[in-house]
Amino acid sequence: MSGESASVMEVCAVAADATLVAARAVGGVARTGLQAPGAGLSAVGRRMEQGYVHQRDRQAELAEWEDAARQVVERNSRLSVLAARPGGMPGLPPPLAVQGQRLAQLTEWCAAADRALAGAERALLDEAASALSVVLTSVAGGSTDAAGLLTKHREADAAAPPELIEACGRILSGLSADVPADDRAEVLAAVAQVRECRTAAERQSWLAELRVRVRVANGAAERRREQTGTAATMLQALADSGGPRAVQLRAELADVVAGHRVLDPGLRQEALAACAQVRAERESGYVRESLARALEKLGYQVDQGFDTFTGDGSRLRLVRDQWPEHAVSMIVDGAELRTMVVRTESAEGDDAARLDLEREQQWCTDFEELREQVAVDGLRLDVQRLVAPGERHVPLAGRGQRKATRGQSARQQNRPPGNGLERDR
Repeated sequence: MSGESASVMEVCAVAADATLVAARAVGGVARTGLQAPGAGLSAVGRRMEQGYVHQRDRQAELAEWEDAARQVVERNSRLSVLAARPGGMPGLPPPLAVQGQRLAQLTEWCAAADRALAGAERALLDEAASALSVVLTSVAGGSTDAAGLLTKHREADAAAPPELIEACGRILSGLSADVPADDRAEVLAAVAQVRECRTAAERQSWLAELRVRVRVANGAAERRREQTGTAATMLQALADSGGPRAVQLRAELADVVAGHRVLDPGLRQEALAACAQVRAERESGYVRESLARALEKLGYQVDQGFDTFTGDGSRLRLVRDQWPEHAVSMIVDGAELRTMVVRTESAEGDDAARLDLEREQQWCTDFEELREQVAVDGLRLDVQRLVAPGERHVPLAGRGQRKATRGQSARQQNRPPGNGLERDR
């Protein structure tokens, strides 16, 4: 660490923000923030290596919370899809909001939701099995009326050979339980055609056709399952998005969940872009809030006269009451954090140089503590470029209007809710 540095920031995990958790889930984000640091960090020294191990341990609990929150997001999506079915699915719990939930609460809710979802899946299986039973019984009795197979049983003079019924049963057993009723009827209608065949060759041909229809129906069900699940997750990520197009986008995604439209490439790409924007904005705010909270604990305030946003990112000047002649210039630019100790008052001579060195050394120490503080919020700071204290002349920067005062918070007024990381003890 040094008086001038550039660090790469990584949001390893987040807490308390359901929208951000869902947006990260939409992107299929794999948590990569807990791997060991690379060889490129060797210049930072053993202290950073040792500190990283401590950061990793502290981030692990937060990462575990986000994993549990993502499990909630996934189950919320499945519950939303089932609730959108015609007639709904009784006995299912409503989706859970993760804000303020402890890890144990998230885990317990997921277990309860799994039990409810398992019951819903059993109901779907029973429904599918009942339809198959009616069809096979009808065919065995001689019925070949495809339109009436699913609703009634007719007696007939001739019975289908048992081996034919067994062959149809084996093929139909591979039909997914969540195949819609219309698609299932299309499949089962082929069974009637098998029954009407007079030769073994015709029966084999229609049995092959039955296999194809089962495969096609299963493929369509799998695509619908993926589309509805993705759309339901996107809806959670875009729940707080404003603007007329965002409202329309949510309505279109809700139609996908309900099975009224497909998640076509155009809609998918637009929704993905919107989710990516939500993620970028929420992560940026999450980073700023975490940095500001940690800096305040270290005694720094944001000089409001230098809190700006430019094309190079968010530019901040950090001041403290004990530093009348110095400040820290900080730029938060995407995933990069750049800092530099600067002078706000011109001075020459050995005393000034000695004071410059002291301020740089103090900032180095404080930056290490900053890394420790933000690790609690799931952020990792890896120093990639540095200039050691005293190796370069501390530049003079315009003092500007000092609006920060003693005790003034560096945080934004709107804080996220509690992180919900407390464990039951």
